[in-house]
Amino acid sequence: VVEAVGEGVSEVRPGDRVAYASEKPRAYSQATVMPVTRLVKLPDFIDDETAAAVILKGLTAQYLIRGAHSVSAGETILIQAAAGGVGLIMCQWARHLGARVIGTVSTAEKAELAKADGCEHPIIYTQEDVVARVADALLESTQARAAQGLRAGAERPTETRVPTPSSQVRVA
Repeated sequence: VVEAVGEGVSEVRPGDRVAYASEKPRAYSQATVMPVTRLVKLPDFIDDETAAAVILKGLTAQYLIRGAHSVSAGETILIQAAAGGVGLIMCQWARHLGARVIGTVSTAEKAELAKADGCEHPIIYTQEDVVARVADALLESTQARAAQGLRAGAERPTETRVPTPSSQVRVA
């Protein structure tokens, strides 16, 4: 909870609930002075426990989707543990950006959860051949793109090359 603000700070007020990410540990302090740029104002509908759990997962997803590689529309990405905390955020975010999402999960229930959150191709790694399913998903998306190109009046290619998973999948 914000106790006081410095001169010129308008983003938060005393009494506001915030979460933060810091370059140095501060969790064991009773109070700390923090740059406003490190704060995330918490809406009333998010309780303290949820905020504490979600902030690190969200920052991890942000790093993977925007920092390690900037995911963009039309790309296909593979998300391991797609039904986990970070995985679900990544599925939603990647789909929002227009990426095709392939994800691995351990159970059918988790496959449904991942699918509901944007994973186009959930793969149950305990029951399916992951490499074969990834290849199938890539082939399907490649064929869909080729069909879209043909519908748009593009010339039919003289040779169709099915990309290998390593040339088309971004691993997160």
